[in-house]
Amino acid sequence: MSFRADVKIDLDDITKLVPNLKKKFSKDLKRQIVDIITDKIQSGNSPVSGHGKYKEYSEAYAKRKGVAVDDVNLNDTGEMLSSMRAFQDSEGSIKVEVNEPAGFHDTPGVARKLRKMLPGPGESFTKDVFNEILKILQGAVKL
Repeated sequence: MSFRADVKIDLDDITKLVPNLKKKFSKDLKRQIVDIITDKIQSGNSPVSGHGKYKEYSEAYAKRKGVAVDDVNLNDTGEMLSSMRAFQDSEGSIKVEVNEPAGFHDTPGVARKLRKMLPGPGESFTKDVFNEILKILQGAVKL
C-alpha cells in the first residue's frame, strides 16, 4: 500500500505557452520535488501545513535506536524515505507517493505520534515547501 499526495499546481495556463508541458516533466525535475519534501522531513519538520515539528521519540525508542529523543527525522533505515517518488498520472498531474511503512506515521489512530509526511485530503504542503516546488516548476518552463 502506498500513500499519495497531489502537488496541487494548476499548469493549464503554463501549458498554453509550452504545448504538452504536462507530459514532459523530466525525471530530474520529479526527483527535485521529492528532495524538497524529504529534506523537510529529515529536518524534523512535517512538510504538511499545520503539523510543524515532529513529536519526540519515546525514551525507550530513542535508547533502542541510539538517537536523541528530539532527533526525529523518520530515517531509521532509509527505506521509507528512499521509497518516496514523484510521477505523472495519465492526466499529466504530478503525484507524490511513499510506500509502507509510511502509513504508520500518517494515519491517525495507527501512529502513537502522528508524523505527517504527505498531505492528505483537504491538506496542503507548508508554504516553504510549496514555494520551493513552484520555483522548480517555474524554472522548468522558462522560455
